[in-house]
Amino acid sequence: MRKNSKIIKANLILLGMVLFIFCFSSVYAASEVLKFKNSEQEQRYKKLTHKIRCITCANQSVADSDATIAGSLRSIVYQQIRQGKTDEQIMQFLMARYGDYVSYEPPFKLSTLFLYLGPLLFILFGLLVLFKTIKRRSLESADLELSQEEKARLSLLLSPKPESPKPESFKQEQ
Repeated sequence: MRKNSKIIKANLILLGMVLFIFCFSSVYAASEVLKFKNSEQEQRYKKLTHKIRCITCANQSVADSDATIAGSLRSIVYQQIRQGKTDEQIMQFLMARYGDYVSYEPPFKLSTLFLYLGPLLFILFGLLVLFKTIKRRSLESADLELSQEEKARLSLLLSPKPESPKPESFKQEQ
């Protein structure tokens, strides 16, 4: 019986070690190993991959994304940097191929007009609503003016009344 418990214990330890290795080895497998001619190219690569938006991810750069398309975009950027293309040429190539959405800083043109003017339109709309609301409230308060007859009746209701004589029974109880 002791032999069985020792075997079970050894198997459990072995299983734990195998699970540990499988769990943490995937962390190292995901990193890309890229070789650049110099550190300037590497800096350009890092800068560009942070400026390029992942097409399938929700507002995430290709540098931070694990999506397959992000890996493809990183590969394209790497190849074009190695070919000696400028940052502008690389961005133009990607925007021509994938659209303006791929850039966090899309160019100002007809298709991106609402993107740039949208916030201004929302502010102007908010100011218009605010102006109309203030104007409507000032008109409503002007309609609340009392007529002369209503003012006289109000002053009569609010004026102090002369004291009425107190009954005798009330005076004696005090």
